[in-house]
Amino acid sequence: MTTQDTADTVYQTIILQVTNVSPGAKVAVVVATNDAGQKISWSTGKTFSTSAGIQVASQSGSLPLQQMNITSGSVTFLTSSAGGGGGALQFTLQGYLAATNGIYTLTLASQADPNVLVTASIGGAMSQVVNATPTLFYWNQQ
Repeated sequence: MTTQDTADTVYQTIILQVTNVSPGAKVAVVVATNDAGQKISWSTGKTFSTSAGIQVASQSGSLPLQQMNITSGSVTFLTSSAGGGGGALQFTLQGYLAATNGIYTLTLASQADPNVLVTASIGGAMSQVVNATPTLFYWNQQ
């Protein structure tokens, strides 16, 4: 999703690492903010930036990705059960979050099979595990 740039919009990089995904499984990661009056969404980055975009890369050979959906509140991956070789899959998403200026905290929650491990790094900070229960992250990791 592309967010229209304004002086009130700030961007932060996000890296998701997803491991132990069975072929044919669905994995979703939901973003939200607890900060009153703040908004947050998945983004391709700042408009016209040379570093903007979203990249998905496999760490387990080919990635039989049947579908990937990005909305303002979630990113969802659906892997194909055909052609995946039957082994566990692992992949990385590198992208951006866009939020209203003044954001302090955000949460990420994973909706996936219990065996799937999702970790996230915001703005280059140390990765944290993301579970079904919303995990707290700080926008600026100082």
